[in-house]
Amino acid sequence: MSFAETLALEGIAASIGSIGDAYDNALAIDGVEWVTAGWVDWYNARRLHSTIGNVPPDEFEAFYYADLETPSHPVMEPAQERPRTGDGSVW
Repeated sequence: MSFAETLALEGIAASIGSIGDAYDNALAIDGVEWVTAGWVDWYNARRLHSTIGNVPPDEFEAFYYADLETPSHPVMEPAQERPRTGDGSVW
């Protein structure tokens, strides 16, 4: 029984090849794509990134945008409530 016949009997689609070769690893590409996508997800979203304080990039990004929405300094009271210098002017 030939390699092509064995594949056909098992319901396996062979990759394109020439007569007499053993086919290439194209059938494994689907698995490689999933593994690669998983690695890219880990690298971009969950790995601890030393440049940004050993937090995952997704977490750092969430903190970054939350900080943009939160004022970093307290709101100053009206001028009469502000501290005054020795000559009476507002800081």
